Amino acid sequence: MDAAGTTDTTGSGGASSWVKWLAIGLPLIVLGVGLFLVVQRLEARKPPFEFRQDSPEAVFQAAKRMVSEGRADLLTELVYANSEGEREILHGIGGILGGLQEAGYAAAETFPEEIKRIRAEALEAVERGGTASVMAMIGGQVGRRGFGQSGIFADSDDIGADIIHNLLADPYGWIERNSEAVSFNPLGDRMVGLMFNGGPVMLGGMLPVLLERREDDKWYIMPPTNLPGVRQAIDAVIEDAERREMLLLVLQSVRQALEDIGTDMRSGKIRTLDHAANKLGEYALPPVGLGMIAFGKYMEIAEQERREERRRERETEKAAGQG
Repeated sequence: MDAAGTTDTTGSGGASSWVKWLAIGLPLIVLGVGLFLVVQRLEARKPPFEFRQDSPEAVFQAAKRMVSEGRADLLTELVYANSEGEREILHGIGGILGGLQEAGYAAAETFPEEIKRIRAEALEAVERGGTASVMAMIGGQVGRRGFGQSGIFADSDDIGADIIHNLLADPYGWIERNSEAVSFNPLGDRMVGLMFNGGPVMLGGMLPVLLERREDDKWYIMPPTNLPGVRQAIDAVIEDAERREMLLLVLQSVRQALEDIGTDMRSGKIRTLDHAANKLGEYALPPVGLGMIAFGKYMEIAEQERREERRRERETEKAAGQG
């Protein structure tokens, strides 16, 4: 059996198992031990949260409550999952959303004047007919010089840093600022399109954001997972326990990086939002890179095993033909 507890079917015996252990098991342990303890600590401190999904409006109101009550980690519960594996990945993404919210709280406490300025600029962007940062990114409204020609990033000289600044300053403020502009366009008895200021919200500027009533009679935000090629790619990760675990560890490492940024802002180690933007990359890149290396090694070994299996099959067929 290999490091993950699965049976070795390659015929290469113990050598293949040890190679997979060294290439995959060790990096995963390095990532996993500390992250497991962190996640357990974070989960233990969260109180129960009840919400409704009996209508599209209820879903939007639930999202607003999650944000206002400090539970942005639950936003992905409003997204439909085809399987338990997908739900597990969405839960990991939710952890990042929660970590972003916690970092935003720390930024507001540590840099109150700078946060007020950034929030005021976001409000001015809305008043000019533009959109706040997160909504602009969701809508894919990319202007000549930034996200949204009339939005907050229209005159940005450093779009990457400004996005991080704005996210830390007001990660989910657009939900409340734009709540009156949100509506739903019926597309049948069981589906609606999300609308903003009378127009459809387009994911990446191409795909409409849809909500659908599913078999449990609850309404969910529908991710674009059934597009050609997307479903196969997702299944390739979801249905393989080792690949899924690697992705979860990468997501958890990003969540932990956001938690560390918040801690460092409160302790005074981070003195400006520019410093926070730089530190986020410094904290997140090493564990994410380690996880990607492990994933690449896994894919390389899996491909070698598939080739070896095909070679043995050809030899077996050849021997049977000669017999």
